[in-house]
Amino acid sequence: MIESAESGEQKTGKSRKIERILAEEILSGHFAAHDRFPSERQLMRRFGVARQTVHQVVEKLRQRGLVCAQQGRGTYVSRCGKEARPEVKTAARKKVGVIVSGSHFSEIFPRICKEMRLQAALENIELIVGDASDVNVVTIGNRTLELVREMIKAGIAGLILQPLEYGADCREKNSELLAMIREAQVPLVLLDCDIWPPVENPYHDIVGIGNFSAGSILASHLKSRGVKDIRFLIHDCLSESIRERVAGFRQYASGGRFDVVQADPADVEAVREIMEDSRGIDAIVCQNDTAAAKLIASLTALGLRVPEDVRVAGFDDVAIASRLKPSLTTMRQPCKGIAVQAIRSVVRRIENPMAQQMHCRLAAKLVVRESTRAVL
Repeated sequence: MIESAESGEQKTGKSRKIERILAEEILSGHFAAHDRFPSERQLMRRFGVARQTVHQVVEKLRQRGLVCAQQGRGTYVSRCGKEARPEVKTAARKKVGVIVSGSHFSEIFPRICKEMRLQAALENIELIVGDASDVNVVTIGNRTLELVREMIKAGIAGLILQPLEYGADCREKNSELLAMIREAQVPLVLLDCDIWPPVENPYHDIVGIGNFSAGSILASHLKSRGVKDIRFLIHDCLSESIRERVAGFRQYASGGRFDVVQADPADVEAVREIMEDSRGIDAIVCQNDTAAAKLIASLTALGLRVPEDVRVAGFDDVAIASRLKPSLTTMRQPCKGIAVQAIRSVVRRIENPMAQQMHCRLAAKLVVRESTRAVL
């Protein structure tokens, strides 16, 4: 039914109600953007009002930027969400590259990458993640170089890179990577550790855990358990991050015997030799939790009990650490904190490429479990 004569106040109240209903429908997606809006005649029939009221409502919607009139074609829905605010141009998203090579050996880097994606979204950054992991260290080096080239061509504004730590030529490859990145003038943040040997006048930040501190904390924990004869088991290359862990451990393990040994923890015979050469051994610390899990399996195969015969500890706190029998004492990596700081550091570098170098070392947390419990 078409409205009859009404007071101006009644017409105003009705037009506001219709305007609110239509605005809510547009903003909720009931009408798709750029679709034709119902004609005045259709709106008159729907709401039972005169043409003048409908015309006033449509004009209000147009003023709010929700609809627009196209000459000779009618009224169309505008882009939703423009109501009550001026047009703002969205800043272009910066592209930031991330290249890791440790995913094949540890779940820590996939965790950090996952957290970086979340932080990048908050910072309006487009994250391009490349994984150079492989069982072959030569392949890792070549793949990392290839990924850096690809990302530079893609126009990245900054790069977060895990330096190469394994292989006889890793130092040469790192130098080549650094030269390529500097030539392209791409701001750089290193993940986990610095390039070794360190370069002069570095214009890159470093984000990771305090490995020296992590080693010292674990050493102090074992000393509190009465441990005096310790071996630090290295499975593969003594990388810079592991060197720092060993250094921290050595300093705080003073007062007893401490040696670094290299062997495959999954090799039962190699583990047997370590135990036979060190009959007074109280504890073995592994370079990471994966190696510690393999060591516990080898010790069990030799008929040795953990922690009764020898205590075992690791680094990282990967998922398997809490599920082992016995559960593993370890130093937990703050994956979220590392990811957040890495993204913030690369943004800082993009905004000021010549800023003073920043070493951001986050604290690892000691997680004490059954593998180092006190033995009565």
